[in-house]
Amino acid sequence: LSSLEKSSSSSSFDDEDGTDSWGTRNGTINNATFVDGKAGKAISVTETNNMTFASANPFSATDSWSIGYYVYSTVDLTGRHSVLMNSSKTHSFDLKMASNRKSGYHVGTGSGDVLTFEHAFEKGVWYHVMWTQSKAEGLSMYVNGVLNQTNAWTKTGTAYAPLDIIGGTGFVGYIDEIKV
Repeated sequence: LSSLEKSSSSSSFDDEDGTDSWGTRNGTINNATFVDGKAGKAISVTETNNMTFASANPFSATDSWSIGYYVYSTVDLTGRHSVLMNSSKTHSFDLKMASNRKSGYHVGTGSGDVLTFEHAFEKGVWYHVMWTQSKAEGLSMYVNGVLNQTNAWTKTGTAYAPLDIIGGTGFVGYIDEIKV
């Protein structure tokens, strides 16, 4: 399948469940709740009260992909706050990478396995975040429709789409309108 054929996935959370309204990759709600979101309902998650997927992530490390979502942290961002993660927790999109780093993308489990993107997210603010990855351009992060930065490391490094856990390490807040 092409990346476009793999990419039909949408979770709006308006029906207060984990239904994929564009495709067939439905999620399992693990004690997460639903709240008023950016558009309709949002899922309220923590590291342990989250949403997971039993079906395999359709993207390989060489595929191009784009992932967008609205995010709102309900706690101060002082340590690691992973919004989305892969099932092995090696790759993730983080509002904050660590106490001494800003936002970014984890590419492994070591302390240096990170790509830092210079955006300081804050508690209590809705943000729209879009990540795009291609082996030609690298990984780009957009915040509220504005390109924040592109990192060329992923042109040759391993870049998995972190689409297996919604509500990862340290994250407490709301996620809405995930589109892949």
